[in-house]
This record gives sequence, structure tokens and C-alpha cells, in this order.
Amino acid sequence: MTPEQIKIAVESAISQGSLFPWWSYILFITLSGLASYFAVYFREKGKNLATKEDIGEITKRIEEAKLDSAKELHRFQVASSGLLKKRAGVIEEIYHLMVETEETFGRFVSLAEWENDPSKDELRKEGGRLLYDFLRKYKKNRIYFRKELCDKLQSFSDSIYKVTISYSFALTMQNEGGHLKDFSVQWVKANQNFNEQIPEVRKNIEEEFRRLLCVEDI
Repeated sequence: MTPEQIKIAVESAISQGSLFPWWSYILFITLSGLASYFAVYFREKGKNLATKEDIGEITKRIEEAKLDSAKELHRFQVASSGLLKKRAGVIEEIYHLMVETEETFGRFVSLAEWENDPSKDELRKEGGRLLYDFLRKYKKNRIYFRKELCDKLQSFSDSIYKVTISYSFALTMQNEGGHLKDFSVQWVKANQNFNEQIPEVRKNIEEEFRRLLCVEDI
């Protein structure tokens, strides 16, 4: 019996108001599934005694069933504790800040400028504020994530800083009348590096978020 079938059976039992603990249904269904499998297996083998091959297959099936059950038990424990709901809220806030930060800095380094757009300096300041909010939100909630994901979240901030710092410095000098010879070069380079690197960093974090929210299998 697959984990999905186990989950459906448990949820059905709970919705019908059964008084037994939900984990007992998982155990019952798992054992029932194993019993059915073994009956079919030995009938097909046509033997009354288990051979070494049979025992090996049985052991393999038992371990697979135990692993599937452990995964489902963990999912129910997390959901029942409210942790999944709380973490989902944190992920939503962090991801929204990531998107807003990326979009603002993307406009900051963009080569396109429109008449009614904020100035580059205004976009830099707004991007900096959003990035600061993102870092605070991530650091205050890093307890919800594995170290590997925390490293990826930190790399999002670090990557934006690295690809924009030279252009930001050149823009400051330009605004103060410095007229740097390589200002345009820094601008084009920042735009190119940003579009090549930042979406990829965000994509890696998105994949982790989807697994945590069970949108994709672990």
C-alpha cells in the first residue's frame, strides 16, 4: 500500500469520528498490506517453507513499509503540531520579500529607463531596505530550516550585494560629479551578472521551499 493510500485511509477514519488514535490506522493498514502481499507471494511461489530468497524479499518489503510508514507518521506529527502551518507562513513572507527585493534591484541595474520611473538612487535605497527586511526575517526564523537552506538564503543576499556593489559605487561617484570613465561598463556588467546569477539563486531556494511545503516529494 502506497503512502498516499495510507494517508487517504487515515484521513477518512478521522473524518468519520473514530475514537482510535490515527497512528493505529497506519499500523493496521501497513500490516494488512504486508499480509496481503505475503499471501500472494507464497501462493505464486507454490512453497510451504520460506527459502533464503523468500526471506530476503520479505525483509526488503518490511523495511520499505517501515520507511513509508515513518515518513507518513512524521508528516502527521508535523501537521498536528502546527509547525507546518507556522513554517508555511514564514516561507510565504520570506519569499515575498525575495521577489520584491529581486525586482527592485533588477530595475536598479536595468539598462532601460522610463520617464516616470523612480531614479536609480531611489531604487537603490528601496532595494536596500527590502534586502535588510529579508535578512531580518530570515535570521529570526532560520530555526525552521536546515543549515543547507539557511546557506542558500544567505547566498541570495550576498549574491545581490556582489553583483551590484561596483555599479552602486560608480553611480555614487557619478552623482557627485566624478564622471567615471568606466561608469557605463560597470552598469552593463552589473545588469548582465544580475540577470545571470540572481534568478538561479532564487530558483534553488524555491525548490527547497516546495519540498518543505510538500508541493514536491522529499
